[in-house]
Amino acid sequence: PVLGAPAALGDTLYLATRAGTVYRIEPGGPPLLRLITELDWPVTAPVTIAGRQILLGGADGIIRALRTDGTEIWRVRVWRPVELGPVALRDGLVALGGNGDLHRFRQ
Repeated sequence: PVLGAPAALGDTLYLATRAGTVYRIEPGGPPLLRLITELDWPVTAPVTIAGRQILLGGADGIIRALRTDGTEIWRVRVWRPVELGPVALRDGLVALGGNGDLHRFRQ
């Protein structure tokens, strides 16, 4: 199953499935769906866009940032599972862990 609504970066949409596949929907007629990565962990939070990064929360309590081609940039651990997408801020992000713990990360 797809987790939540797709997230937009410009005119391109990104979505993730619970199984850990991430897709890009490119504009045009007709729109084109492309698989950009198959992850080795279940995704438990909807896609969030921060700048040009795709943020995903997992059942393992890790938030990962991906490039638009699906390669991982960074990761940070909060309490598991991450069920809500992080909130992008001008200078970082706020994330809620699985037991209600709130984390503030700065760039």
